[in-house]
Amino acid sequence: MRKILFLFVLILFAGIAICQEGGLADKNVFEGKVISLSESKINLKDLLEKISNESKITLVAGKDNDWRVAEREVIVFCEKAPLEAVLQNIAASTKLIWVKEDDKYILCYDPSTDRFIDNLNSNAEINRNAQREKAVNDFFTEPENMEELHDEDPIKYLLNATGLDKPIAGFIDEVPGMKQALVSGAPLTISGDSLSKEAINNYNLTGNIIKDVIKEGVRKNDSVRNKGKVERGIDNYASDLPKDLSKVVIEVNGSNSPIPGGKELRNLILGDVVVKVDGEVKGFLPIINTKNPIAKKFGSVILDLYENPNQDLGQLFASMGGMDLFRDINKSMNQDVYDDMKVPIPETSFYDMQITLPSKPTSKANAMELLSKAINIPCVCDEYNNLIESLPFNNIRTEGTLREIIGDINDSYSLTMVPINNQLCFYSIKWFEEIQKLMPLSYINKWKDQYMKDEYLSYENLYEMSLFTKEQLTYGFGKATELSQLTGSVVNNIDTIRFLANINGREYDNLVGVGGMNVTALSPNSFELLCNIPKFKVFVDRGGDSVIKANFVRMDDSDVITLTGQQDTFPMMTMVQIKLPKYKKLSLEDLKIPSNVPTVEKKTNEN
Repeated sequence: MRKILFLFVLILFAGIAICQEGGLADKNVFEGKVISLSESKINLKDLLEKISNESKITLVAGKDNDWRVAEREVIVFCEKAPLEAVLQNIAASTKLIWVKEDDKYILCYDPSTDRFIDNLNSNAEINRNAQREKAVNDFFTEPENMEELHDEDPIKYLLNATGLDKPIAGFIDEVPGMKQALVSGAPLTISGDSLSKEAINNYNLTGNIIKDVIKEGVRKNDSVRNKGKVERGIDNYASDLPKDLSKVVIEVNGSNSPIPGGKELRNLILGDVVVKVDGEVKGFLPIINTKNPIAKKFGSVILDLYENPNQDLGQLFASMGGMDLFRDINKSMNQDVYDDMKVPIPETSFYDMQITLPSKPTSKANAMELLSKAINIPCVCDEYNNLIESLPFNNIRTEGTLREIIGDINDSYSLTMVPINNQLCFYSIKWFEEIQKLMPLSYINKWKDQYMKDEYLSYENLYEMSLFTKEQLTYGFGKATELSQLTGSVVNNIDTIRFLANINGREYDNLVGVGGMNVTALSPNSFELLCNIPKFKVFVDRGGDSVIKANFVRMDDSDVITLTGQQDTFPMMTMVQIKLPKYKKLSLEDLKIPSNVPTVEKKTNEN
């Protein structure tokens, strides 16, 4: 069996090597050429220009200046390595292909990557939906054995021991559409005036239990400073809903989770409910996968504190093992695809040799450099920044077999390794997600320049933005801090941007002018785009085809448009609000899509 597996792995790697060779098959051009590189982070455009100048071979990053290739970044360390092998390794780590045209060698985006991305995302979404459904249903099931639950599922034990399980389950069950949204992961916005008395009572009861439990622990814990301030904060955050429910908005699976990066912890936080009063967060309910190892670790600490509230907080959290916890979080962020993407290290004696790193790695780039020096083999890694990578990891050993150290590096930085032509090719298991976030810097810089100069977004800006996904805009605005203030109004409302970018001049003027307009004045295409806006979609779905009237109202110069409507079968006024970016008002009778806007290849599927 071992021999069969070994043979399979060799065939797999040989297949990868053959596929990646592509346009580099001209042996005469590359024969005898070697190169030394030490690049901790460089984009492919600059890297290939540097290699071209040294080798006198024309290497191009991206066909027709494809930004998806030119702006990709890599880490490369090698000393007098065969040039052809290094170039193949760069293609392998970035999932790109080499193509020869005349005397040029072009590194190109592989169209089959899109199909691979779609399949992975589809499978991951199926798994996440199953996890969400189980986590939500856990709130509605009674435990069979509390003693066993204490060690196996401490969070579920706490919910039952404190009595939180029943009001939370009641709140989820009583709010229309909430349980379905949590199970599906779909965003949902609910106005407070649609809440039933039972939902309000369950919400208030949940807050009161939380306040009682935390305050009791704070009183008994001598290491808590500013106890009065802590209690006032709890009172404010877990306060009862006001009598005027029109000020209350509930966001399910929204984009403003109070936990930074919460949406990335896909296996830990599967969904969330945020309750706002006058725009201020007054309640937050994360739907946690309590079987997740990180949830179990956190749950054990909280349970320990709940049962022994007089413990010193500093000592308690020090006992968690901070760096190990961060490593576990990093793995959890990618665990839904990690096992599928991770390639097994070949079963050969080469990987069993003992090696010693010159020092303990302090970063991904440093790990590549130290490993390359230790074994005198080129290392190339596709590079994506993330919060976890900036943390110092202590779990990479400096002595051991090559297999063990590569495994440590893979687990620490969520990488997988494929050997290509006697080199080590590392790539991020998040590459298929990150590639969707890339967008041309030329667009970002143009938007930034106009916004900084004129303080508005023109119609052309809006149209260009509408061609990208929410993930791409988030990535792009992260590259330009000057645009970060638009994140809330633009990135979180990409469907709003698409609507604004496609309506004609008269519709636009009526929409943004004071006084409002009836949706019957919109063209069918504009109305369809409007219905894609999540908040308006909820508004429409609430009454289905029975919506007979809906108005946009802009009362002042604020960036909020209010939509009000009345329904046949549900005779009451309902209202939602959507945010707009700052815009340049148009006065054209019938504005058309500008012909000078370049075509942008975009992905239609959004995660």
